[in-house]
This record gives sequence, C-alpha cells and structure tokens, in this order.
Amino acid sequence: MVAVAQKLKHSLRTRDVSESVPPREKRKKIVAMPLLHQVSHNLKRTGKRAGVEVVFSAPKKLAGMCKKVNRRNGESHRCSVRHVKQFVERKKGVIYSLPLSCGKQYVGQTGRCINQRLKEHHDNVARVATCGHVAEHCRDCRSDENHSEPCEPMYRDCNMIGKHRDALTREIQEAHVIAKLQDMCISAPLSSIVPKRNQIP
Repeated sequence: MVAVAQKLKHSLRTRDVSESVPPREKRKKIVAMPLLHQVSHNLKRTGKRAGVEVVFSAPKKLAGMCKKVNRRNGESHRCSVRHVKQFVERKKGVIYSLPLSCGKQYVGQTGRCINQRLKEHHDNVARVATCGHVAEHCRDCRSDENHSEPCEPMYRDCNMIGKHRDALTREIQEAHVIAKLQDMCISAPLSSIVPKRNQIP
C-alpha cells in the first residue's frame, strides 16, 4: 500500500509540473524574398496556408540610392597606384583646373588618376607637342610683359573642382565650368555636350 501511494504521489507531482510548464512553441519557418508587386503577396498567402512566413526585402535602400550617404570617405575616387611623378593627391574620376603662369587656366576631366593626366600634359609641354590645348597654349603664349618667358602650367597647384564616376556627368560639369570662366579658360568642351548645355535655361 505504501509503495502504491508513493507511486501515485510521484505521478501527480509530475503531472502538476508538466501542466505548469507551457508547451514549447514550434519555430516558424521564415522565407525572405525580394518584393515584387502582386507576385510577392500571392506567395505570402500561399506560404501562410503552408505554415511558412514570407518576409520581403527591399531591392533599393536609401543608403544605396544616395551616393553621399553610401560613399566611404571618398575611397571610390582614391587611386591605389603609386606614380613616379605625383603632382597632387591621388584621385580618379575628377574634374580639375590646371592654373597657368599667364593667369589663365585649363579645365579638364579624367576617369583615370589625376596624376596620370597631369603627367601627359607635362610630357606634351616638354616635347613642345602640337596636340593638346595645354601644349599649344604654352607654345604660343608668353607670360611676362616682355613676351620672352613661355607660359608654364603649375601642376602642383592643380585644383580638383568635382568628382564623379560617370564620364558624361563629368563632361557636363566640365562644360559648365568652361562656359563660366569664358576667356580665362583655354579649354574647349566636347562638341556633343555644347548643344545640350545651351538648351538648359
């Protein structure tokens, strides 16, 4: 009798403990998918019937759309190449202004490193090349009152006035700066950009 009573007592205690502990909830199955109009919501309803929770991920987030927010300290414009002649800070995809000793300036743009482009200007001027606005100007211009000293580019004073990955955007910005400087600039914008720029009020 004592043994039976103890067994019943033990079984009652076990049942009380099991009833006090709530049953463990089953983990929901979750599936993430891109948000597609109408298709995603149909799949969400189907998944709900099958016990699967469907959640949506945004294809375009604000950080991805806004380059000012998404950019990290200008790393995308920094050149990793160590040039033999480094005139200025290594940057690529820039619009730049190269001052000349006569007081005028050359405005250009490049998708490569600015130092590589400045070296090309430097080499053209040194060879008295007939190609390129900078070389032609320095060949014909005299910067002093007696017209004896040739005009020289001041490479280390080159100023980066803008930057962008897209070439067309750089060309439009370049054309705008050239038009603003007028006679103080020796550059000429691309002919394909000029009509589009003139249409802007």
